[in-house]
Amino acid sequence: MQASNYLVCSTVRSGSTLLCKTLEQFDGFGKPQEYFHRHLVRKLRLNNNPQKFLEYCDDIVREGIENHGTFGMKMHWWQLIDFLGLARQCPHLKERTNLEILSILFSNLKFIYLWRNDIEAQAISAAIASQTGEWEKLNQRAEKPEEDKKIRENVSSKTIKFQPWKIYEWEKSLRHQKRCWQKFFIDNHLEYHEIIYENLVDSFNDEITKTLNYIGVSLNGDYTRINIPTKRQSNAVNLRFLNYYKILPGSLLAAIYWVYCLKQLRD
Repeated sequence: MQASNYLVCSTVRSGSTLLCKTLEQFDGFGKPQEYFHRHLVRKLRLNNNPQKFLEYCDDIVREGIENHGTFGMKMHWWQLIDFLGLARQCPHLKERTNLEILSILFSNLKFIYLWRNDIEAQAISAAIASQTGEWEKLNQRAEKPEEDKKIRENVSSKTIKFQPWKIYEWEKSLRHQKRCWQKFFIDNHLEYHEIIYENLVDSFNDEITKTLNYIGVSLNGDYTRINIPTKRQSNAVNLRFLNYYKILPGSLLAAIYWVYCLKQLRD
């Protein structure tokens, strides 16, 4: 059976790298990447260039299908917003709905919604990663030794600070993005495959097998031994920060955050 193209709908620190790099292991299931990350969009100069944007969309779909059997991609909520803005630069897409734009550019598209139940822990993970610059940690089989060594050296040279205002900022953003994804599915009457991060971690093989079945390829062979491509980054620091953060009253966190925002405006 021909696999469907698919979009992994996610937020940062939700296990999306774990999911996508796992899907890459299987023939015919694509190589889902962040094709519309702001840094990549800027590098490729897709802004204010509708023709180049359309050619880029055609190229990534064709390459995905020719090299990997199907086309898969990942978007965090803000990447979807950026993508839709780029698409509406094109005259024939300007008046189209969000779902129509996705359907025109990426036909036969299925949606995989990955979210994390413990948003406070997710926010702490994001705040730590924004300090260290280490957003993923590959297992030994997948990592590049030189790059991994450089990352470890950079991380070890930094002192990770407890910054409750940054955690609060991430928590607000992540809750907002979660609401936006849910509204997107409801408004467009979309069926989707749901994966909760905590379930993915606790029942990895089962969740991956369900996802492979949803994408639409008949599975043959033994899928009970699936390589886990990333290392869990949560550690004692995350737990300690979580305990600190839970002690602080919400009103105090909000006040600290607004003081931080005012300082940013003055600076």
